[in-house]
Amino acid sequence: MSSNQERHRYLVANAPNAERQTEPVSLSELVKKFRADPEMDLLEVLGPEDSPTTLVVAMTDSRAEELRQQFSGRLIIERDAPLNLY
Repeated sequence: MSSNQERHRYLVANAPNAERQTEPVSLSELVKKFRADPEMDLLEVLGPEDSPTTLVVAMTDSRAEELRQQFSGRLIIERDAPLNLY
């Protein structure tokens, strides 16, 4: 896998109500799609199983950009970063 195809950790969550014009995306449905997608590794599901709040997914930067375009403002898709307490 070349460096431009390297997978990184991303956080995926619904955009806040004020930022989206439509109903929230069903993250439980996305869990099923992400598990079936060979280009993605679902690492963690945060929140209740039937109504998750955040997904932690390993994917390429280009795949993350495709999702941003596909869900155009309905989802927040951000690269995960380590917390710095100081």
